[in-house]
Amino acid sequence: MIIALIGPCGCGKTTVGLALARKLGWNFIDADDYHSEENRNKMAKSIPLDDNDRMPWLISLHKRMSMEANSVLACSALKRAYRQVLIDGADPTGDHEHDILFVLLSADENILEQRLRHRKGHFMPVTLIASQLATLEPPDNTEKNMVLDATESCETLVEKILKKIDFF
Repeated sequence: MIIALIGPCGCGKTTVGLALARKLGWNFIDADDYHSEENRNKMAKSIPLDDNDRMPWLISLHKRMSMEANSVLACSALKRAYRQVLIDGADPTGDHEHDILFVLLSADENILEQRLRHRKGHFMPVTLIASQLATLEPPDNTEKNMVLDATESCETLVEKILKKIDFF
């Protein structure tokens, strides 16, 4: 199983993902580590990525997740189509290769902005928050998902996710 923490920059994907992976004894995959240098440079210049920028990145994440039975992924995966690539890879007509629980960490723009202003050493600027929120397509009932309030403590979020996966 793969638990994918999704949402816009600053929602806590990496923080919660690392804590969850530690608790489960699973590998943690940070999607930011798989961006090309070109993508990182675009974002650092406040240029939002388009679907063409994202596709090779998403396919590389799909391949990376194929290497392990269980893992925790931190990835924006803002659109349903992006999440589908994480499940199916480059072939959307094939069998679903990955069983993924998508956990959207939801927070309003002010919270995200505040968090990003305090984050050091990351390529994602505050100026891209609005673009990410405009792009966000929350998961629906066709996807295995849960939506959590990103303002809750990391420990609370981890416990809620652990309770949810008990049902799978």
